[in-house]
Amino acid sequence: MAKNIVITGASDGIGASLAGRLVDAGHTVSIVGRNPLKTTAVARRLGVKGYLADFTRLADVRRLGDELRTEHPRIDVLINNAGTWFDEFALTEDGFERTLQCNALAPALLTELLLASLRRPGDAPPATVQWTSSTSSRWVRRFDPARIGLDDEQARATYQNLRVYGTSKLVGNLYVAEFQRQHLDDGIASVSVHPGLVATSFGTNGEGSRVSGLMKTFLAKRVLTTPERSAARLQHFAEGTGGVDWIPGDYYEGRRHRRQRQLLDDGLRRDLWARVRGLLGLP
Repeated sequence: MAKNIVITGASDGIGASLAGRLVDAGHTVSIVGRNPLKTTAVARRLGVKGYLADFTRLADVRRLGDELRTEHPRIDVLINNAGTWFDEFALTEDGFERTLQCNALAPALLTELLLASLRRPGDAPPATVQWTSSTSSRWVRRFDPARIGLDDEQARATYQNLRVYGTSKLVGNLYVAEFQRQHLDDGIASVSVHPGLVATSFGTNGEGSRVSGLMKTFLAKRVLTTPERSAARLQHFAEGTGGVDWIPGDYYEGRRHRRQRQLLDDGLRRDLWARVRGLLGLP
């Protein structure tokens, strides 16, 4: 059955490859990107609608939510694929650390804004909310939701981009797990998926990122997978049905279900849910 699918972070890399695969499979696809030239080029090549939004600005996310909700009263799959990291500590205009905002707060806000388009009545197959995650989320051992979003001197002095990136992905995984519990009766199935370590332009943010430099090394090219192979892994969840083809609310690496200790902690999930919604001003 053809689905109406929205993919963020789809102007390059995995997102663009995934969009192409889903279009070829007969689905209606809309893509979201930050870069106007790249987004327009991919949209034209695939014959799809392109939307622009910079996730470092929550005003952009709210505008995007309004546009998508108006033009797509029914969305079958929302793929929160946009993600990045930065070498240096800096705050967005909204007052949050940039990686956290782009990878966790912005997609959480967009998901909430699109609830009306995602809800399914009765016994209809559930809509899907799918987040592109990372195995780095499992490296985070000490995590306190109360610390998220705080701008303090210690955070600046101890900033480590990989740790912050992993934390942002853990926040996403926890949000997905609690989102599933909160919306059991709304006909929505959520899932977090790590598609593999991918050789893309990810991490290139105009600052001479050390991450993008690593991606170009000989060793990285031998270890990393391709955007096409990773896109195929994400496609499995987009085309599948939560509760049938995968476990709603859980975390996967490729198609392999991985139990993540923090996701089993009811109190941690609830605290994270409340913290994120509080930071975003959601009721």
